[in-house]
Formats: sequence, structure tokens, C-alpha cells
Amino acid sequence: MQPPQPPTTGWSPKSSHNPPRVYGFAFGGAALGSLALGAILGVWLSARAGNQEGNASAPPLYTRDLRDEAGQGRALATSAYVFLGVGIALAVTDVVLWYEIYRKPRVIKRTPEGVVDLVPQDQSVTARAIPTPRKT
Repeated sequence: MQPPQPPTTGWSPKSSHNPPRVYGFAFGGAALGSLALGAILGVWLSARAGNQEGNASAPPLYTRDLRDEAGQGRALATSAYVFLGVGIALAVTDVVLWYEIYRKPRVIKRTPEGVVDLVPQDQSVTARAIPTPRKT
């Protein structure tokens, strides 16, 4: 017994689906979390920056603790910049993802001759791609 053959009508439709909304919420939440963490680290470090400043008339002794605190401050500042950069990248990704979520789905029609029609659901715009002849 042979499997049923698809009808040969000249083209086969294929629908491109939009991504689910949960991806948009996930990327948005990750972006907000990363941006918030970078901002919190930045504010905390700017409040701590006063520890390194001294009075010119009575300068503090530069001890190992002060040096270690400065090194820790540099490392935390780098972390804050990394979190801000990752948050911006995630926010841009989230904007593109939400655009794709709300975009109208398209139907791709393929003919046996290799012509591809990209037709939106409202059938108002058609784009055609005609292949180049094959070398034999």
C-alpha cells in the first residue's frame, strides 16, 4: 500500500509563524534585570567613591585595605559596565522580537518551477523570486 500523494495544484503553501509572546517577556525581563543590576552597582560605587578621596591638609595613610578597596571598586565598575552592555543588547533583541511577534504572518507559496511567492495574509503584496537556470 502506497502512502497518499499530496495534490498537485502547482504550489504548496507554507506559513511562517510568529514567535510566542513568552519569548518577548523573557527577553524583556532579562534586559530590565541586567539594566537594573548595572544601575544599582553604579550608584553604589559612586557612593563608595568618597572613601578614596582625602583631605589635603590631613591625608589618610594609604594602607593595604584602601588599596584592596580600590581594586574591588575597579572590578565592580567593570561588572556594572558589563551588565549595562548586556542589558542594552537584550533590550534591542527584545524590541526586534516584539516586532516579529506583532508582524502579520506570511504564506510562502512554492511552485514546481521554483517560483516563490511571499504573500501576507491580506493578499495585498506579492514578492517573487525567480531562480537562475541550473547548469547541466
